[in-house]
Order: sequence, then structure tokens, then C-alpha cells
Amino acid sequence: EVGKGKVSTITNNGDGTYTATYTAPSLLLTAPTIDILTVHSNTLNESIQTTVTLQVVPTVVTVTVAPSVFSVDGAATGTVQVTVKRGTPVADETIQLALTRTDGVADKGTVSSVTNNGDGTYTAIYTPAKSVGKITLIATATKANVPSSPATITINAGPAAKIALTATPETVSSELTSLIAAIVTDAAGNRVGGLTLSATTAT
Repeated sequence: EVGKGKVSTITNNGDGTYTATYTAPSLLLTAPTIDILTVHSNTLNESIQTTVTLQVVPTVVTVTVAPSVFSVDGAATGTVQVTVKRGTPVADETIQLALTRTDGVADKGTVSSVTNNGDGTYTAIYTPAKSVGKITLIATATKANVPSSPATITINAGPAAKIALTATPETVSSELTSLIAAIVTDAAGNRVGGLTLSATTAT
């Protein structure tokens, strides 16, 4: 293939030699590709050619979410940033974002449409789920068909808002036992852990 790279202005070194810089392009290649370079002399009315072999460079996609930890009762959103490189930044990719969770809960939150920043980075906004759990986000560069490693998003419960007690069994004979269970939830009904509870009896 011809003319895929860029050649700088040719410099006359004054000693019969002439130099220029060849910059290889960022191409999606499946095999080594030949780039043909042509130099023409107006004085000699003659052209010469040489070749440069472009090696296959893998496409690397990364994705981050900042912040990545949210509370179900919060209003914060996260900034999703995707970077695509193929040796150098790739500015003409199409990015697909996919949210998944493995706990059976349907609410994963949402991501906005992706903005191409023109410099090999792509951004979107993540609006958090309202259900506690962990969510993964994967970005795929669709032209190269290359996915990123997953970014993890954590949704925590809000502040404790309600406590419920159960006794099993509710009726016991002298010196027998009953299991007392407490369930603490936030305003949305998500269970809240990490608290210290105390119990007393009254007769």
C-alpha cells in the first residue's frame, strides 16, 4: 500500500545528502504491510522508491469511572473515560459501553452517549444504580473489535433508616432459647451492614 505514513519536509544537508522523517500511521492491520516511499528530483527529473514495513500493533482499550463508589441515596454521577491506543492514540474509533451485574438485580444504572474528544480519549457520564451491589463496565472499540478490562462500580447502601426484629420461635419455655434477628435497612430498603447493635430485655 502506498503513502499511508507522513514524510516531513526534505532537508538539504549541503554535502550531497538529504534527509526527512517518516512517521508511521496508526492503522488497524492484521498482517505486516508495505508502505512505498517515493522521492522525486526535479533537477534530474527522476524518481526513486524505497519501502517501509509497517508492523502489526495491537489496539489497547482502557476504561475508568471516577468516582467509582456511590451511595444509593446520593445524586453524584461518574465520569467514564475510555482511552484507545494503537502505538499512538486512536482518534477515529467507535466506542460501545456495556454495564453488567451478576447478582440478578436488573438495575445497573445508565451511561450516556459517548463523546469523542478527538485525541484518543472518549468520555461519557454514568448515572448510578439505586440498588446495592457491584457493577462492571466494559468499553469496546468496535472497529478493532477489542474490549477493555472491566472497571468495577460499587453501589453502597444509604444511612440506616429502619430496623426490624424477629424472634424464632416467638414462644419459648423456661431456659430454652430463641434466635433474635435484626435487619437494618436504608430509606430505599437496602440492607445496611457494619453497624454495632445492642440488645436489652424488659419484663
